[in-house]
Amino acid sequence: MTTPLPRKLFTAVEYNKMIEAGVFDENLRLELIDGDIFEMSPVSSQHITIVNRLNRILSLLLANVAIVNIKKRVVLNENSVPQPDLSLIKWREENYAQGLPVAEDILVVIEVSDTPSEEIRDANIPVYARAGLPEVWLTDLYNDRIEIYSQPLKGKFRNIRTVQRGQEVFSKTIPQLKLHADEILG
Repeated sequence: MTTPLPRKLFTAVEYNKMIEAGVFDENLRLELIDGDIFEMSPVSSQHITIVNRLNRILSLLLANVAIVNIKKRVVLNENSVPQPDLSLIKWREENYAQGLPVAEDILVVIEVSDTPSEEIRDANIPVYARAGLPEVWLTDLYNDRIEIYSQPLKGKFRNIRTVQRGQEVFSKTIPQLKLHADEILG
C-alpha cells in the first residue's frame, strides 16, 4: 500500500515568482485558485472576438475612469491569482507599474465563456465573492446571456441578475458603464 504524497498548495507570492522565473511555458494559460494551479481551457475565435469587442468598447467608454486590464493576472488574496478575461481596475496614472492589481483595485471582472459555464461558476465566481469584488459579469455565450453577480457577503454574491438580448447591461460599481446586451453578445 502506498501513502499518497501531501498536496502542495502555492501562495500568490510563490506563483508569481515562478511565472517571473519562467518556470511555466509562456503559452500556457494558468490561474492560481485557492492554492492550486489550473490550466485554463483554450479559447475559441468567438471568445477572442467578444473579448476584443469589449476591450474596444470599454476602453472608449471608460477612458480616464478605469483601466481595462485584458487577460492579466490579478491578486485576490494570498492563494488566488486568476487571469480574468477582462478586469476593470481603478484608474492610476502609473498604470500599476509597481505591481499587479489586488482585490481592492478591481471594480468589475468580466469573464467570457463559450462552453457550459459551470467551470467559471464553480471555481472563479466563489473566489471573486470571497475576495469581496463588487461586481462580476459572466458573458455566457453558450446560453446567449450575461449574468451579473454583485453584493458580496460572507463569500457569496447576494444578487445575481440575468440579462438577455435586447436588455440593458449596467454596472452599479461604475455609473458610466451602460451597454446593451447585444453590443456584448454580438
